[in-house]
Amino acid sequence: DLGHGLYIVHRLDYSTSGVTLIGVHKKAVSEAAKMFEKRKTRKFYLAIVRGHISEPKLEINLSIGKDTRPEYKQLKMCTPRKEYCGQPRASSTRCLVLQRGRIQDDPATKVLLAPITGRRHQLRVHLQEIGHTIVGDYTYSDRTDIVPYRMF
Repeated sequence: DLGHGLYIVHRLDYSTSGVTLIGVHKKAVSEAAKMFEKRKTRKFYLAIVRGHISEPKLEINLSIGKDTRPEYKQLKMCTPRKEYCGQPRASSTRCLVLQRGRIQDDPATKVLLAPITGRRHQLRVHLQEIGHTIVGDYTYSDRTDIVPYRMF
């Protein structure tokens, strides 16, 4: 018996290969949760995306809203570029290219991402909108990217 429980503070999308932040006692969880709520944390994510991003760095400023199509309700988000995008909110992501190469014999780019805002699926949607879906992102690749089983 460890004498205490573990408490989840923050978790990325289930389908990512990312991180879960866990506190070992309630006070730590409370303090960490306050930092997230007050936006005192800075988040950076590494991703491998399909294709070569030509610019060395870019900022993606596209609002994100809910995909209102019945078959995607609660599953996908979208930008106002789509007529079915409901309730879009301002969203911004910074992207720095770290390396260009190949994965599964296809062009790919390793990037460092910094979400400025915190919308649901923000990084996935922004990368899809610039034509570079995350490797393994089944949902935002129009269900064509099935390998690997997790996003990287």
